[in-house]
Formats: sequence, C-alpha cells, structure tokens
Amino acid sequence: MFCCNCGAEHDDNAAFCSQCGVSIGTIITVNEQNRNKPYYSGLSVATLILGIITFFTSPLTFFFGTGVFFGVPTIIMGIMSIVKTRIMGHWDVPGVIGLAFGIIGLVFGLWSSVQAGVIPW
Repeated sequence: MFCCNCGAEHDDNAAFCSQCGVSIGTIITVNEQNRNKPYYSGLSVATLILGIITFFTSPLTFFFGTGVFFGVPTIIMGIMSIVKTRIMGHWDVPGVIGLAFGIIGLVFGLWSSVQAGVIPW
C-alpha cells in the first residue's frame, strides 16, 4: 500500500502511515502495473490549455503582459497537478508540458513587456 498523503509504502495491515500519521482509511492501494504511467486529470488538462494560451499570448503587451497574467496561475496549477498525480503514483504528462509552456510564456511575456516599455527597466 502507498499513503495518499505522502506516498510512503506500508504493510497491508498498517493502521497509520509511519511517515505522516494519516489513518489507514486514507491509504490507497496502488496497482504496481499502473505506477509511473501517465495520468490525465482535469487539472492537468487545464494546465496544458492555459500553458498553451500563455505561450502564444505572451508577446501581447497591451495588458501588463499576458505572460504574467496567465503565466503565474499556469505555474501554480502545474505544480499542484504534478504533486497530486505523483502522490497517486502516476506521471502527469499534460501538467509537465503545461508547466513548461507557462514558465516559457511568463519569461517571454516579461521580456517582451520590458522591450515594449510597459515595464520600465
């Protein structure tokens, strides 16, 4: 069994997680065949979509740079999605790609805002 709170492995007859203290009621069994396989949740797909929007709208500087506007939530959602799926024992492919798009879009959006004079440097 693996703890759904911290991911630690436990015996089948454990009452509490030895790492974080969560009761046995919240410990889930992870099928070893499905461990480390891709997993697609709503949050990871939303991260991917928002990351793509961030990347392609980051050069637009008529706001405070849309890379900042969309990039920060994308990065936060990407981290949340990756942590959630890793605890479950899976690998979050859309979340990782969305996080990468979000980081690149944020950096490019900040750079283009500085170049356009929206953010004084």
